[in-house]
Amino acid sequence: MPIRFFILVCLTLQCVTAHSGEVNVLAHTNLSDHREKVAEQSYLVPKQVLFLDIESLSSTWFTAAPVYPEWSVPGIDIRKSDSQGLSIIKKVDGISYAGLKHRFLLVPLTTGKLAGNQEKITLSPGLSSNKHQATLTLPNINVRLPDGAESLEQFLPASQLTLNDDLSFNAGDELHAGDSFTRTISVNAAGIMGFMIPAINAGEIPDGISVYPEQTTVGNTVTDRNDFLGGYRQQTLTYQLNQVGDYQLPEMSVRWWNLSTQQFETTHLPAVAINVLQAKEAGAESQLQLSPKARIRLVIRQHQFLMASFLIMLLILIQLRAFIFKTLSVLANHFQSLFFKIKKRNQMKHGSDFHLPELNP
Repeated sequence: MPIRFFILVCLTLQCVTAHSGEVNVLAHTNLSDHREKVAEQSYLVPKQVLFLDIESLSSTWFTAAPVYPEWSVPGIDIRKSDSQGLSIIKKVDGISYAGLKHRFLLVPLTTGKLAGNQEKITLSPGLSSNKHQATLTLPNINVRLPDGAESLEQFLPASQLTLNDDLSFNAGDELHAGDSFTRTISVNAAGIMGFMIPAINAGEIPDGISVYPEQTTVGNTVTDRNDFLGGYRQQTLTYQLNQVGDYQLPEMSVRWWNLSTQQFETTHLPAVAINVLQAKEAGAESQLQLSPKARIRLVIRQHQFLMASFLIMLLILIQLRAFIFKTLSVLANHFQSLFFKIKKRNQMKHGSDFHLPELNP
């Protein structure tokens, strides 16, 4: 029986069959995203994650894993998923096939009609002395922003989204002028990579309070098998209380495009009311309880400040040392030149018998 295998490619819009000797290659049509089935729509939106599934099948087996191309498609980011390959068994035209299924993540980065290109993968079926190449045709996809979108930078598509915050003080804790606390805002969104989630606007901060952005953490959420689920973004803000008074930190909100309902939604964090008392007397311990993460960040900042101060002082000493040596060298050369001028002038005045004591420069 001749060796036959085929490639099943999701995200194509036509079915193509090619024959090359004993090799049978098939490209099948399908479009999938985080829900496994895309809703009826005439366009896709930027930043949403699509799944490009490639099934490599052989009527025998494979002696090596498929070799995939370095994808290069303008306006589209394609990367291999961290999920494990799946072993699969299928029947095609009455013939049993076995093989592997690998997943790639495809993300439109811009708007417009993005043209797919043809790429080749290399397969090594068992009982065959030759490697075989199969041609994959990526689809042409139409990508645009929905009506009402503010900008591509702030656009956030997701099938689900949660917004939470964590304050480093507890209800009932007294806050005094001179104290500081942190507020960590977390966005978790399904169907988008973490680094594509826009930054969260802290809102207008009232006079009497200063805010300092701390580090931002982004990443992806996955299943136990490393199947992609979505992304997250964590922003930490440090608030410095400068004056006594009653304040309200502004409400925070995230506007996002629901991929399931095809509508915009807005998720809110409520405003935070705080009362700032008089500064504590010198030597009094703060009643403000920092969270473990906030204490770690504070210690890290203190060490970073000390290290930066040490390096600055070291650079100053190095520069000062070089300046001192250069100044002494210039002075030595100056006095040596002056000494020889005086000696020469006195020799000319008193004759060759006049001698000044020798100086060691």
